[in-house]
Amino acid sequence: DAHVGEIISTLDRLKLADNTIIILISDHGWHLDEHGLWGKVTLWQEGSRVPCIIIAPHVTRPASVCTHPIELIDCYPTLCQLCGVPIPLNIDGISLVPQLKDPQAPLPRPAFTVVERAHIWGKAVNTERYRYTEWDDGKKGIELYDLKSDPKEFKNLAKDPSQAGEIAKLKAIL
Repeated sequence: DAHVGEIISTLDRLKLADNTIIILISDHGWHLDEHGLWGKVTLWQEGSRVPCIIIAPHVTRPASVCTHPIELIDCYPTLCQLCGVPIPLNIDGISLVPQLKDPQAPLPRPAFTVVERAHIWGKAVNTERYRYTEWDDGKKGIELYDLKSDPKEFKNLAKDPSQAGEIAKLKAIL
């Protein structure tokens, strides 16, 4: 963290900050006994979230925070747009420039995560409120977590009949 400050201070001192885009991303999370796990490679927030900081001159505002779930594949089209380079049509990512200008601007789609554990594929879709997961296309289980009321994802709502509509909606998106 201290090195990020050093980089920004140096860019300011060298008068390069107004012409430099910074994207800081890191490796995904690590469980420290959350859900009884130690390590990586899960679809829970602790194991799949990635820190992401984007500073774009004349676009971002200091200390602004976007809470929308995004994907790392969005970094490339974002850089393209910020640099005035055409965004290729054959990529899956989207530009986050609207969210950089206004952190509350809506995203046109949720975020997706895929992982393999014990030779079983898990796929998840994250909206601002829910994370829905299917293991082996649902044959090995499904999970639904309300990230607003249960941000640590301890209460799987997948068997709650009142959530059938939300599950159907998220399953279709996934």
